[in-house]
Amino acid sequence: MIRAFELSLFVLPFVLFFVWRRTVATGLAPSRGALLVLLAGLIALGGGLAWTGLRERHREGSRYIPAQMEGGRVVPGHGA
Repeated sequence: MIRAFELSLFVLPFVLFFVWRRTVATGLAPSRGALLVLLAGLIALGGGLAWTGLRERHREGSRYIPAQMEGGRVVPGHGA
């Protein structure tokens, strides 16, 4: 199931590009609804990136310690 999901995430941009090229080649202009959905997606993307950047920020002057193996298990990277 995970592989199918990962494969669909990989293929999706190519499919969307193909659909876009076919739409432009036939001379059809994108509808107002499609443009609004695109704009909403871009706003959601920007908001998600900003939220993640603020949430995952390390203290100023801290040093990043990459992920490493300790006692046979992986310790995630962190700021110290």
